[in-house]
Amino acid sequence: MKQLLLLRHAKSSHSGGQVNDHDRLLNERGEREAPMVGRYLVEQDLIPQRTISSTASRAERTAVLLLKECGLDPPQLDERLYLAAPQTITELAMECDESTDRLLLVGHNPGMESLASQLSNRYLDLKTAHLAVFQFYGIAWNDSRWLTEALLLLQWRAGGDV
Repeated sequence: MKQLLLLRHAKSSHSGGQVNDHDRLLNERGEREAPMVGRYLVEQDLIPQRTISSTASRAERTAVLLLKECGLDPPQLDERLYLAAPQTITELAMECDESTDRLLLVGHNPGMESLASQLSNRYLDLKTAHLAVFQFYGIAWNDSRWLTEALLLLQWRAGGDV
């Protein structure tokens, strides 16, 4: 069994154009929400074996804070996740080593929301710090069948309703 965890970064600041988009930080709410995601993963026994985050400051900080709650090292960073389209996110997951059963990807909308909606066959509104967990059986990461056979196991949002 494989699990793909898709997480939109926690709430970020809006600097009014003073900082470029890639370098925007988490705001106060985001700094509270990111560790909540980590605690939730621990409580639900969903600790990732591998985590890949966008290189954007807000995504990386989200991943670092949640992984700290899980007792894990900082994430692998991949610039391809920055504002990635669903196809790019999929390609990144398909590169995952078969020894990894649970993969967490931390990124941005609209790509995360679009991929989650595609995998679940219904619209999922992924707000900030919103997690969607998909599961599939007997299919390798590099086999595109998981795109049509993944099941939405759960969705959860730090500090709010789904």
